[in-house]
Amino acid sequence: MSPNLSLRAICALLLMLTACQASSSSSSGSRALSPAPVRLPVVRVQRQDLPVVVSIPGTVSTLPNQSVKVSPIVPGRIVAIPVVPGQQVRRNQVIAELDSSQLKAQLDQATAAVKAVEYAVAQAQSNLQLATSNLERYRTLYQTGAVSQQSFVTYRNQSQVAQSQLSAAQAQVKQASASRSQALTQLKYTTVRSPISGIVASRLLQVGDTAAGASASPSTPVLEIVNLNTLLVNANLPADQPANVRVNQSAQIRSVALPGVRFDGTVTAISPVVDPRSNTLNIQVRTPNPADQLKVGQAVSVSITTGVHASALSVPKTALVPDPNNSNGQMVYTVQAGKAQPIKVKTGIERNGRVEILRGLQAGEAVVAKGAYGVPTGTAIEVIAEAKQ
Repeated sequence: MSPNLSLRAICALLLMLTACQASSSSSSGSRALSPAPVRLPVVRVQRQDLPVVVSIPGTVSTLPNQSVKVSPIVPGRIVAIPVVPGQQVRRNQVIAELDSSQLKAQLDQATAAVKAVEYAVAQAQSNLQLATSNLERYRTLYQTGAVSQQSFVTYRNQSQVAQSQLSAAQAQVKQASASRSQALTQLKYTTVRSPISGIVASRLLQVGDTAAGASASPSTPVLEIVNLNTLLVNANLPADQPANVRVNQSAQIRSVALPGVRFDGTVTAISPVVDPRSNTLNIQVRTPNPADQLKVGQAVSVSITTGVHASALSVPKTALVPDPNNSNGQMVYTVQAGKAQPIKVKTGIERNGRVEILRGLQAGEAVVAKGAYGVPTGTAIEVIAEAKQ
């Protein structure tokens, strides 16, 4: 191969390489000047009614007189407790039995005493009847002069004595009957019945223990029974928090122990007194408790609807991004002519994942639903699909 031919080949190769580099540089510059669009979901600013909700912590309790610790009225040794914790009981159902042998003996004695004095009354009535008959007969004889005054007075005194004996016997009957009634009542009290329908919460005494009786101090109850069908939630509203809470407003109750479960209740009472220790007002909410899901003492959250912002502008909460020039400010990215434009907004209340917009947007404007943080102004936006509102 001649030297001239080799030189021409090398020059041609160098020219080709230079052209390729120039073409690559031109292509890279073109890409830098025209970046690919960013794919983001877009929604429209909507008008809708947003409820005003106050959310406060609360604690579950029973309604008044629906949680009782049952003690027998009379003291005695426990011989039976036919219920166990967790068991449903009805009002007046037998929940405990005391030893009744001594009281049964007292009732037998009282019954015998009643029979004895009733016999005495019958005898006194018979004596009075005879004395009255004799008195009337001698009264007639005395009036005719057939007997002396002394004889008449004797029979009159006998009649008065018979009357006194009958009155005394009748009084003894009343006293003996009262004693028998008392013994019968005491015997009845050895059967302990539930004063309410509910669930046995705890068993505080055992068979063989001696119950001191309700009048003793201190007195240990046999059982605790609670009714969970309808419950009361005591919530604490900060006294310095503006809230238009009123009686009969609806409330929603939730517990972290019952995810996805909501209980609908009603505000029944608002305390007029601020607790100085916590600076809160006590608010009571009454709620049905189907299947006894809520438990006494359980911590819950209470949401009370106090009003509605009608026809409010709103966007999803995920559309908001921090304002880099204001630590307390927020922005959204609107989509104008296919490009992202940050807009500062003033927000209001938040409800169910949506935020009220008080200033900065108009109804129907397209905004990036999420993922706009850090997107440069003017970035081309490729709408994936308008997010569900």
